[in-house]
Amino acid sequence: MKKTVLSWVMLVACTLASAQTTINIRYDEVDDLSEGLACARLNGKYGYIDRTGREVIPLKYDFAFPFTDGLASVELNRKCGYIDKTGKEVVPVKYDYLSFFRKGYAMAELNGSYGFVDKTGTEVVPLKYNDSWSLNERFSKLESGGYYAMSDQKTITPTVTTPTTTKTLSPVTTPRKTSIPGYEEVMSVNFDNGKYVGYILNGNKTRYGIYTWNTGDKYIGQWKDNFQEGIGIYLWTNGSKYVGDWKYGRQQGEGAEYDVNGRLVYNGKYENGRYADAYPSPSGYSSYKYERISYSSGDFYEGETKNGSRDGFGVYYWNDGTYWFGRWENGIRSGNGVHFLKNGAAITGRWNGDNME
Repeated sequence: MKKTVLSWVMLVACTLASAQTTINIRYDEVDDLSEGLACARLNGKYGYIDRTGREVIPLKYDFAFPFTDGLASVELNRKCGYIDKTGKEVVPVKYDYLSFFRKGYAMAELNGSYGFVDKTGTEVVPLKYNDSWSLNERFSKLESGGYYAMSDQKTITPTVTTPTTTKTLSPVTTPRKTSIPGYEEVMSVNFDNGKYVGYILNGNKTRYGIYTWNTGDKYIGQWKDNFQEGIGIYLWTNGSKYVGDWKYGRQQGEGAEYDVNGRLVYNGKYENGRYADAYPSPSGYSSYKYERISYSSGDFYEGETKNGSRDGFGVYYWNDGTYWFGRWENGIRSGNGVHFLKNGAAITGRWNGDNME
């Protein structure tokens, strides 16, 4: 009886493996199933198939993401939108930029104007603001998770969703304490879910700063209008790390991800917080790690290394409480960086050969 059951299980497993192999041969690339559908690519075009390999949504898009909460982000002719599982455009594929949905809303950009859309495609916040700074200036995040327009106090009640990213990022909240209007200063600000130390302008996080969440997650790097934007390091409490480009609070551009032991597991492009390359590509970067190096003086370095030397992006902490964040080459500071001093001030600039230009 046991032999019969085992033989049946092996037969089913072989059949499934054979079917999966057949599907993979038919397409250039097939992602894992997400909500019953898998993103597939053939001849540079993307669409969706079911577990049997049947084409459910035609392969006509220039890029496509997995389904989350019944919707998937797609791109066609450099325009973005969202479709449902029937292929219907719920959010028209007409926008220049769409973020992932957060609390039921996605930031949208069209012809340089910004606003918000909901999951029905309705522009709940008109696309009339000429940059993301204007948008953040006029819309504040309520503790309930919604947004309101300061011009008309119209409240939008959110529906809670969780965006799918390579790893979950802790959200950033709006400061309780604001700076002097029009004056940029380095401040330490407490939030409902964490603490920020860095530059503040008109109440918004800007330039460089460190945000530490109550959960233990930490972000070190560049900011623009309350969003992580530029170069930054994100440290998860489970020990994994991301180092690379950011835009609108998500990984966007070139980046690298390291596991809990500091070993490189992915190096390549990111789109809206997800891997954009077909496969992880640590080859050629095997000499890179993410390490914490302690020195006899009491100083320590935390960041990227190459063959045991500071190389890439990282933070050097002196035992007097000051620290420097920026790019390193062969163990010395080389490139843009910021030096935070004990008195709360900061010096930003470009370093060459460990000296500030």
